[in-house]
Amino acid sequence: MYAPASTRKWLVDEADHQRLAKAAALIFSSEPEVIAVYLYGSAARREPAADLDLAVLADAPIHPRRLEALAGKLQGEGAPGGPEIDLRQLWQAAPRFQIEVLKHARLLFERNRGLRLEREALVMSRWADFKPTWERMRRLMLDRWRRG
Repeated sequence: MYAPASTRKWLVDEADHQRLAKAAALIFSSEPEVIAVYLYGSAARREPAADLDLAVLADAPIHPRRLEALAGKLQGEGAPGGPEIDLRQLWQAAPRFQIEVLKHARLLFERNRGLRLEREALVMSRWADFKPTWERMRRLMLDRWRRG
């Protein structure tokens, strides 16, 4: 992860991804509620990134302070001197966010493949149920903006 100090942007290459994955396995393997961890956003798309966006799929909500501590550990192990790590919970997030993460993310850690795939299928099912409502709300909002 290299960046000129003036731009503060990093490109995450394959070696960086492997280092993050190794750090994620080290840190999250001792967190029994964590099912999977994903890299998403610009870094996952291999575009310059100001920070590293990571999503945690867990069985139970993780307290914000605990999440912050985990992000700090991951920063120290997986991205020392690199971009700040922004760690968000996936299961408690809005369906639109969840589906966008799963569509474009790169998996860093999974505790149990079967359980991860089961939860991802549930996210997709929830999005399929919510998508018509989201599209209708979006259309109404855009219509209001056009009318002023």
